[in-house]
Amino acid sequence: MSALPQDLPPSSATGGQMRIGLSTYTYLWRMSDRVPTPMRLGDVVDDAATRDVDLVQICDRPELEDLPETRLGELRARAGQAGLGLEVGTRGIDPPHLLGYLELAHRLVTMVRSMVSAEQAASPDRAVAMLREVGPAYADAGVELALETYEQIRTADLVRLVTDTGFPGIGICLDPGNSRTPRCPPNATGPPARCGSSTTTRRPHDRIPDRAGTAGRDTDAAVDARSGPEAPFHRD
Repeated sequence: MSALPQDLPPSSATGGQMRIGLSTYTYLWRMSDRVPTPMRLGDVVDDAATRDVDLVQICDRPELEDLPETRLGELRARAGQAGLGLEVGTRGIDPPHLLGYLELAHRLVTMVRSMVSAEQAASPDRAVAMLREVGPAYADAGVELALETYEQIRTADLVRLVTDTGFPGIGICLDPGNSRTPRCPPNATGPPARCGSSTTTRRPHDRIPDRAGTAGRDTDAAVDARSGPEAPFHRD
């Protein structure tokens, strides 16, 4: 995998520095109703403060959407006192949903992670239109939107969607354990591009989250994308 081009701007959320963190997915069991006293978001922040990390990603936690303003402020203050940054994660790119998370971001974070559903990716023009609808609001707020790779969408298709959207603050959250890339069959012949040759595609913010406990690492790794702008979106 090639290094990113030198003109790639650093993430405004991290100043271009690597940060290691913990996701609420790390605490999935301990936050569930299968334990006598489930951890709450504040407990996660307190526990993360005892670890050698700089960041907590609150990911796919619906209760975050229902917290009143005072509780959100307390959560941010709690993290700040512990020297921890915060990120939030959700799913989907419907504009009302993403704009709702932008309101949360105003109170908590400068990064929102989301995922494009297979149904949304199946209509690339509509997906681009939805992202362009929220792009200006995110840019005005100084909040970045990172779309995570996952197994239902080929990474090349996600890269193409982000590129077509055209907003520098919308990038890719690269999860290498949750990605799909095209493969050449063992007996493939002809130009490599026909069966999935990779090329370097630069994005403003490439992050590697780790389900085992890393909320995000800023990297100098490039996102791999299939060569050629003519390749369509796929749901295979």
